[in-house]
Amino acid sequence: MNKYTDQSLNQSYFKFKHKSGLNIIIYPKEGFSKTYAVIATHYGSIDKTFIPKQSEQVTVPGGIAHYLEHKLFEGEKEGAFERYARTGANANAFTSFDTTAYLFSCTEQFEDSLEILLDFVYSPYFTPENVEKERGIIGQEIRMYDDNSDWQVFFSALEAAYQNHPIREDIAGTVDSIAKITPELLYLCYNNFYNPSEMVLCVVGNATPETVMNICDKVLKEKEPSEVKRIYPEEPALPYKKVIEKKLSVSKTIFNIGIKDNVKFTVAGELCDRAALTDILLELIIGKASPLYKDLYQKGLIGLDFSKEYMYSKSYGIAVFGGESDNPKAVYDSFFEYCSELIKNFPEKDFERCKKAVYGNRIQLLNEVEGLGNEAVSAFFTGTDVFELLNAYRRVTPEMALERLKSFFDEQYAVISIINPV
Repeated sequence: MNKYTDQSLNQSYFKFKHKSGLNIIIYPKEGFSKTYAVIATHYGSIDKTFIPKQSEQVTVPGGIAHYLEHKLFEGEKEGAFERYARTGANANAFTSFDTTAYLFSCTEQFEDSLEILLDFVYSPYFTPENVEKERGIIGQEIRMYDDNSDWQVFFSALEAAYQNHPIREDIAGTVDSIAKITPELLYLCYNNFYNPSEMVLCVVGNATPETVMNICDKVLKEKEPSEVKRIYPEEPALPYKKVIEKKLSVSKTIFNIGIKDNVKFTVAGELCDRAALTDILLELIIGKASPLYKDLYQKGLIGLDFSKEYMYSKSYGIAVFGGESDNPKAVYDSFFEYCSELIKNFPEKDFERCKKAVYGNRIQLLNEVEGLGNEAVSAFFTGTDVFELLNAYRRVTPEMALERLKSFFDEQYAVISIINPV
């Protein structure tokens, strides 16, 4: 067991590998009333094509990672939620592009709840009957998102940006793709991606490493590591389409602008720097204190619902921002005109101000059990940790930011998706 400390933050965590192969991270928080646990596999909707150990390449239907998440909660004798009801834990799960996670938070009976978590995640039970039953439930969920304007404008931006990468596809799949999912395919994906060596357990709150270790010893068995290889298609640097427009039942036009990252990520430290620089630059360019944001807001071109984010992994990266607007294309033009102005006269003092503001927001995560746990999982899967990611926000310089501004915030990599009222 190794202990890692960031002296400047006065924070520590423990990390070790259990004999089962499971990676474990623990952030003890004395005095906290709530404890949070999340177990995750580095497996999400984009992992459709892979090569299992000593086998040939396979491609599975879209939406299978999300389908698998739903089915794991249903045990042979009793569902996980029924078991959690007896401990009082608040449980949930999520599937993203590259992660599937199962989680709970509690103020008491932590040991019992952790035992439930580890037990049901490693006890799959798929039958033709229960798989068929879930198909209708997930199909209804997919159709519900077909009419969700925020969901549609976001995925339209991804669809425009990416030509081949499966990030352009809905996480839940389509009604047609989930119709092809069988118990055999679920077990194939489970056996390859739910091996403990592919997973991480993170606990944040009022729990000790010894307690977590004892429960893992009780529930988990030693298992041979998996050797699955993920396959992603070649993706052009430039966007697939520049504009996608749709019509839905919305009261006002909404839009998302996406900027596709044109660099393939390989080194964890480079990932951290890119994420930090992009977050800070987004704040500098179109954060609520920026001249551009104030100008667009005063003109009524953006509203209080405006949001921005940078998403990344080792196989993709994209900045997405937007909201309601009477003239999305004017926002698009203004954004890149302002970027050109910043390149000509980069405001170092404003950059340092934004750097402090963004860093301050990130530090707040250290006192939020859910936020810290999820951030630790995300960092682990990109080969780093929360301390290294925070350190990137401290170490990036104006010179690095200007270079990132020139190379990434370039209109040739940009797309816009627009949802107009019917």
